[in-house]
Amino acid sequence: FKLMEGKSRYEYFTYMYAGMNEKGQPQWYMDVTGEDGKVTREKTTSYSSATKYFLGKSALPDFNGGLSTVLKYKGIDLSIATAFQIGGWAYDSDYLSGMSISYYVGHNKDMWKTFNPETGKGEYPIWNAVDSSNSYTQTSDAHLIKASYFSIRNLTLGYTLPRTWLDKLGIEGLRVFVTADNLALWSKRQGFDPRVSMSGSNDSYGGYSPMRIISGGINLTF
Repeated sequence: FKLMEGKSRYEYFTYMYAGMNEKGQPQWYMDVTGEDGKVTREKTTSYSSATKYFLGKSALPDFNGGLSTVLKYKGIDLSIATAFQIGGWAYDSDYLSGMSISYYVGHNKDMWKTFNPETGKGEYPIWNAVDSSNSYTQTSDAHLIKASYFSIRNLTLGYTLPRTWLDKLGIEGLRVFVTADNLALWSKRQGFDPRVSMSGSNDSYGGYSPMRIISGGINLTF
């Protein structure tokens, strides 16, 4: 980010990825000033020569909300609470670390989609272990991902036994239930949790995802 008058504190300011060339090398955009003073945007394979731009993409979501409901039928009760976010972008550092050239980092399956010099095919630039300064893993908008999500925050299922069953035991009410917190999350990429940070960073240092907790209990009324 860059603090600048007239710009949002959370608008991304970074390098723009320009795809890969025929050799499988990653490219970025850079501004070039001609003799006439006119600035044009060109592609370069030299990361240090690239130019940073305001991207018009914000780390802040457009909308946050939640939906909840309670259903009851013949002693059975079901409550569901959800949360969602629409809009916003995040930098998925954990995913990117799996594309790293570092030998101690566990690689993700997209490593198999990188450019193969023998076939001349690949979805992502070549895994460049020679020149890491110009690697695809360098910071750019290529690694921004949509931060929209939908989650089931809580689901509780219960059953209240009929009074006719309980009168003989001198019990006024008995309800058994099971509840699940943080049951599920759907986001752009599996393993990606946009909820951990409002600053646009999603990595192991930004925070932990809420734990999934499943528990049960009995409510007795005498």
